[in-house]
Amino acid sequence: MSLHTPRHIASITAVTIALLVAAAGAPPVFAAKPIVAAQALSSPAITASPISHPAREVFGFALASSLADATVGYPSWNFDLLTTVAFFGLHVNTGGQIVNDSGWATWSSSALSNLVTVAHQHGTKVVLTVVLQDFSSNTPSMCAGLAHADATVTQTVAQVKAKGVDGVNIDYEGLNGACGTTDSSWARHAMTGFAQKMRAGLGPSYYLSVDTYASSASDPYGFFDVGGLSAFVDSLFVMAYDLEYSNYSRAPTSCARMCLGPTSPLSAYYYNDTTVASQYAAKVGAGKVIFGVPYYGRKACVGSAVPNAYPTSAVTADSYLNAIGEATDPAVKPGSYAVHRESRSSGMERWDTWFNTTLNCTRELYWDDATSLGKKYDLVNADKLRGVGIWNLNYGGGATELWTALAHHFVACTSVTLSATPSSPQVGGTSVQLTATATGCENAQYQFWLQAPGSSAWQIVQGYSSSSSLAWSTAGKPTGTYKFSAWARSTGSAGMNSSTLGGYDSFAGTPYVLLSKPCAGVTAS
Repeated sequence: MSLHTPRHIASITAVTIALLVAAAGAPPVFAAKPIVAAQALSSPAITASPISHPAREVFGFALASSLADATVGYPSWNFDLLTTVAFFGLHVNTGGQIVNDSGWATWSSSALSNLVTVAHQHGTKVVLTVVLQDFSSNTPSMCAGLAHADATVTQTVAQVKAKGVDGVNIDYEGLNGACGTTDSSWARHAMTGFAQKMRAGLGPSYYLSVDTYASSASDPYGFFDVGGLSAFVDSLFVMAYDLEYSNYSRAPTSCARMCLGPTSPLSAYYYNDTTVASQYAAKVGAGKVIFGVPYYGRKACVGSAVPNAYPTSAVTADSYLNAIGEATDPAVKPGSYAVHRESRSSGMERWDTWFNTTLNCTRELYWDDATSLGKKYDLVNADKLRGVGIWNLNYGGGATELWTALAHHFVACTSVTLSATPSSPQVGGTSVQLTATATGCENAQYQFWLQAPGSSAWQIVQGYSSSSSLAWSTAGKPTGTYKFSAWARSTGSAGMNSSTLGGYDSFAGTPYVLLSKPCAGVTAS
């Protein structure tokens, strides 16, 4: 997962919210609510007040190097918006053995145990990432590591059980090859075999995922056989970033050498998020796909502040927190900082330019902010993928706008209440206002239904909108008991894309009785 080497294009029990939905066109069940099944919290110290969790998987990598850092490490993260945290990581050597390095030191420290405790208190899984990367000629280290997969599985499973974590993430990154055999795809086959052995060693109750390249679903000869891997893993993490290194020579840029561009373009470029997501969903099913997004970008000195400029210096990575702070750097020439949005891709990827007085050059930075990340989250919801993945959480730390974007797109409404003013019963002709209030979600939308007295049919009287109230005029309405139902959904929740008519996260109902108009007076003779 190093940012310095482009390699992503080469050649639950998660906390879930169960949604009870009716068949398309069917009426809501009056006086009932969708069942919200949240994983029980493991710590009695946590109160029983409702906690909203993502309706899809939110899988974030946690760097061992700054795991306990109060500014960027796990103390700064919102675990209620995470379903899975992957400790990154323990490195594996050519003998299949776990390496005793800085990652091992953190894994063996209180930083790891404290992370696990906090995560489990919030119903968030922690998994161990095992790492082996080799892009050298003939990839001898990868070949040797895969040849010793049994040793790796034995050690990894022992560590998972010893530390009380919830599974394994495999980050093996290399190239397909014969590895000295007569099988030209030995590495590809061995990689699938490694996942199969890891599943067997862990058993069915532990979580298993594999990190794969953006091109893997469409590449029948690459390092990852995603179709074969899907039989043994719970999810495939798609590294849909670093794409600028594989896009620059193709339309629409057609650069003669590496030029800057979006690291994860939503559309227009040769490798783009929309196409990659579609290819993966077609190959392994949307429910297996975790779509990885970057909390970083890349910058360099350039000749002029134009789109897709050629670097005139080394290209370096900028974490989200560094990128968001570039505008206030003392080296920025006053008045030179400009913010742009990608004009080719529909993802609104951001690129900034400014003059750096220290380096004496124009700088250009392509990166994803909360706006463009939100476009990628929309794609995850639209394609009904298993969820979104983040490389990596330490790059964003506690940045409020990043957590807000996740909440807006993935947290479902856990409940909704419905009330009427004035309260039932009333005589015909009364103006009634019904008000719905959703909890546990951001940017709720509401839809109101009505069932008239003596009818079994429900009708929509106010379609989905941000309005939480319905003005109901009873003038001329027949007497009897009316039934109202209010549906609520988050603007980015799974309910938005349900096959149910309109889709919802939760709903509530209330009856309302209209009486005959009372006698205005009486005379006697």
